[in-house]
Amino acid sequence: GTKNMSAPDGMTIDAKGNLYFTGRGGVWVASPAGKPVGFIPTKEFCANVTFGGADGKTLYLTCNTKVYSLAMNVSGGEHAARAERKGKKKGLVGLLRRTLKPAGRILKGVGKAIDKIGDDDDD
Repeated sequence: GTKNMSAPDGMTIDAKGNLYFTGRGGVWVASPAGKPVGFIPTKEFCANVTFGGADGKTLYLTCNTKVYSLAMNVSGGEHAARAERKGKKKGLVGLLRRTLKPAGRILKGVGKAIDKIGDDDDD
């Protein structure tokens, strides 16, 4: 649910076009179609997320007091872009086109959920 969800802070994409976005409570993952895929809980506020490592399959979470790393089964979109330049993947432009439109739908839905439960800022 959205009970512990705050406005999205950091975001990244994986090679499949899934969107990862951070906030209070952890990292939410949504498919390119905008459907929830998963949730990675954290005990503290998570401000940012990115893929890295030699194969691009390590997910790094920047939280209040620590940087966490998780081994993943998929590489990040950034890694896919590097591979594409070597002729191994379909282009980054296609990946971004597939991701950005659904990302807008996801963020719009998150915004509506936050509006329903209220937030603590003045706007």
